[in-house]
Amino acid sequence: MPRPKRVIPKPCLHKPSGRARVYVNGEYIYLGKWGSPEADAEYRRIIAEMATVSTNIQDITVSVLVSKFLVWAEKRYRHPNGESTGQFERYRLSCRQLLSLHGQTPVLQFGPLALKKVREKMVEHGLCRKTVNAFVGLIRTMFKWGVENELVEESVYRALLCVRGLEEGKTTAPDHPPIRSVPNADVIKTLEFCHKTLADMIRIQKLAGMRPQEVRLMRSCDLIKDDPEIWVYVPYRHKTQHKKKYRTVPILPECQQILMPYLIDKEQQPEAYLFSPADAMKMISVEKREKRKSKVQPSQQVRKKGTARYKDHYTKDAYLSAIERACDRAGVPRWSPNRLRHSRATEVNNELGIESARILLGHSSAETTKIYLDSEALLKEQVAITIENAKRLME
Repeated sequence: MPRPKRVIPKPCLHKPSGRARVYVNGEYIYLGKWGSPEADAEYRRIIAEMATVSTNIQDITVSVLVSKFLVWAEKRYRHPNGESTGQFERYRLSCRQLLSLHGQTPVLQFGPLALKKVREKMVEHGLCRKTVNAFVGLIRTMFKWGVENELVEESVYRALLCVRGLEEGKTTAPDHPPIRSVPNADVIKTLEFCHKTLADMIRIQKLAGMRPQEVRLMRSCDLIKDDPEIWVYVPYRHKTQHKKKYRTVPILPECQQILMPYLIDKEQQPEAYLFSPADAMKMISVEKREKRKSKVQPSQQVRKKGTARYKDHYTKDAYLSAIERACDRAGVPRWSPNRLRHSRATEVNNELGIESARILLGHSSAETTKIYLDSEALLKEQVAITIENAKRLME
């Protein structure tokens, strides 16, 4: 089956002219200099015009509904600084099989059986059960938005609500195993093959029980240092921000010691990210230059040294990829940074109890914290305690 056409065309770089262009209706439209605000504004104008098609509800097809929704969602799901929240990408991914099977189907004819066919196609492509259910929910949300904007009949949306989610053990869609904590031995081996910036990020995330996003976006202006013993980190962006929840992370002396060189380096830039790939590459270049034994060639001396292609902070994918590369070099199984949070939750629960773990992770309920506890690690801990108690009885 051919790949479904992209609903919203993306701009691309025309290298000979250095301009951005977009392919619309069989021809390229040039937007302006690549990366310029003018090119971005022109692109948004063209995409908005693409959405202004006939709004006669009888003429609306699924592809038209999706196109209009994605234009709205691309603007709606953004952080205050303009960056995408990632929700738009999830909506776009959920539309792949929908457009492949029913792109030209009128929305008035799209019912529960059609939605089930889309769901079956997702299962055939190997998506796990929870992802399939989540994507089906996003498709329903698109139709709900269509009802709100008089593009879809309310009866169509209500009919789609009757499609039940896939149940565990009653579908061929796989279920991913629960996230487990990372063994400390694997973390220690991985740290040996990380450069200093990445290693410090891993240590701080593990000690403070942070989410990967929180350590990636740390800034000195987000740290409250009223108490010299325990600092408080207030992330300006976090997972539950849209729920109007307040997130604070205690920074203990061990973390403070790791952070101090970065705070001194960014003392004149309080809003700059503490952990920057550009700074890390500069550090690596300096280390390589110091270890160099041969003489630097004149051509290399005059070569422009720049880090423009590196961002001022680690993205989610960059952080994960850097850790996975270090795992490969260390010869340990790959692990994701989110598992460090599970490890810390399990450790604090064993030492201080579930309530302390809840406070550290910033959860509203201890039931949520229990999800982060590694049942196998807890069992090993209980077995170790039982063995120790038995030895004492035998003495």
